[in-house]
Amino acid sequence: MKKDLERKSSKRKRDFKEKLKKRKQYWLIAEINNKIIGFGQVWFKDKEVGKIQKIYIDRKFRRKGIGEKICKELIKWLKKNKIKHIEAGFYWKNKPSIEMHKKLGFRPISLIMRLK
Repeated sequence: MKKDLERKSSKRKRDFKEKLKKRKQYWLIAEINNKIIGFGQVWFKDKEVGKIQKIYIDRKFRRKGIGEKICKELIKWLKKNKIKHIEAGFYWKNKPSIEMHKKLGFRPISLIMRLK
């Protein structure tokens, strides 16, 4: 996370640090033998909507239920913070992520398209 933070502009660094201080973000780290194998991040869009921003699992540990466990914990944290609606975003070709989110009750509400 530190390396990622160093690559960002100074404004994004300030914004990131401020959100962490105000507890508008929550990060969850999965480890095995002190080695990070995955992580997840959520944040508040507003008082009613939270967003699962990232879930990443190391390739060697995928398809073992770790992503689902992280996602469930992130949802639990958002609900504990009285969030009414939870959104998740991921690439449309990411079939495993789409299936996992469907399994957890997520349903599509919009589609974003891009033209280069």
